[in-house]
Order: sequence, then structure tokens, then C-alpha cells
Amino acid sequence: MEILIRPARKEDFIFIKDLAIKNFKFSISPLRKINLKEAENKIQAILKSWENLLKTHQNLKILVAEAENKIIGYVMLKEQKDLITQIPEFFGLDLAVEKEFRKCGVALALFKEALNKAKELNLKYFSCLITSNNTASLNLAQKLGLKEEYIIMLKRID
Repeated sequence: MEILIRPARKEDFIFIKDLAIKNFKFSISPLRKINLKEAENKIQAILKSWENLLKTHQNLKILVAEAENKIIGYVMLKEQKDLITQIPEFFGLDLAVEKEFRKCGVALALFKEALNKAKELNLKYFSCLITSNNTASLNLAQKLGLKEEYIIMLKRID
């Protein structure tokens, strides 16, 4: 299967929103006890603003993976400064792949293109946030040479 990675176009946003809603639960820590329906409503509200954000913020980018004449995945990226060092970096905000195309190299192709875009922008660092139970994403990140930098600790207070 040939995978094409390209910048998202306006007509891609319906697919991107649908895929993001189907996959948002993989971005939620299992340590957080939340109502998934409420979380989905919040995600939908955020997604409504993506298109406008892309028009007004040049530091946000979405790349899509296309195969067999359909979009099968995306990655959303943001140029930002590291919270502590203030060194510019490319940050992976979200990555999702259609279920039937997982383990086919789609996420790998999206990740590699994100790293290429960081290089094109002369950014020396790429980072992303992965929930601790998402072993597939953790393994992929490590395969591409990403290393654990910060550890976020969480305790639920009842």
C-alpha cells in the first residue's frame, strides 16, 4: 500500500474531526476518572475551532495520510517553545489512524514527515505527549529515537 503524506486541506476537516472523536479516548489517561460522553462533547467543541485556529495561527499544522484515494490518518503539530527552557520545538498535539490501517506503517509515515517538517523549520527538537498506557505510540516514538524527558505524576484527590 502506498501512503501519501500531505498538508491537510479544508475539505479534509470533516474526516479529521470524525477520526479525532473516534480516537480521543486513547489520549485520556486511565488514571483520570471521567465521563467519556462529557469528554467527547468537550473534544467536539475543541475540534470546531481547529479550522479557525489553522487560519489564524501559522504555528499550527495538520498533515494527513492518504491511501487508496481516502484519508486514513492525521497528525496535528504546533511550533512552540519548551515550557522550561523556552527553546523552540515542534510538538505533536495529536495523531490518529483509522483502525483498519493500524500496524501498516501509517503512524510511522506521519511521524517521519512531522520530523522532516521540524527540520525544514530549522527546529532542533520534536516532542509529543503520550499517555502511559498507549504502548503502541510509546514503542513507535522510541523506534524513531524519542526519549523520555519529563514524567508527569498524577493523584486523584477525593
